[in-house]
Amino acid sequence: MRNASEQVNTCQLSNTQKIELSEIYGIHPRYTEALDNSKVDEILTKSSPQLTKELIEIFLSVNPLLVHRFSKKTYCFGNIPGFRVASSQLDKNDKVSVRFYEGRITKNFEQIIINELIVRPLVLQASPYSPSAVLKLYKYYFNKGNVNLPVHNLSKNAFAKFLGVDVRKLEV
Repeated sequence: MRNASEQVNTCQLSNTQKIELSEIYGIHPRYTEALDNSKVDEILTKSSPQLTKELIEIFLSVNPLLVHRFSKKTYCFGNIPGFRVASSQLDKNDKVSVRFYEGRITKNFEQIIINELIVRPLVLQASPYSPSAVLKLYKYYFNKGNVNLPVHNLSKNAFAKFLGVDVRKLEV
């Protein structure tokens, strides 16, 4: 059996590149096919808070979209939450960070989709950060100053509205 670093190298992903958001046609048909055939509703139900262009660009530079050219169009198939945020909050001419899948649709490609549909939600679910923890971290960085944060009103009500949660979840 190959070790983890050898498996990563077989993913056939390019180095990070920048392309215009408008070049991405949508979500890859293999991704939506997996949801349809397994009779699973869209996993991503909640939209993110309104973020600044700079924050989205920083997020995507660290977590680039995974894209694939298929039937003469470029589709996103990895970091779907990042794609949804970029699509809803950036201008179509803005450049986003991507990594192209450079192989054919094989087991490697399917494994990346499995990672997106199954592994990513499991990892994110394991996050120790409750809304109140996010508020505490936010206040810490806000008070440090010199950081790019989208909310400047740190009242519990304003922050709860920003996160889209009940203010009672922010008990500190």
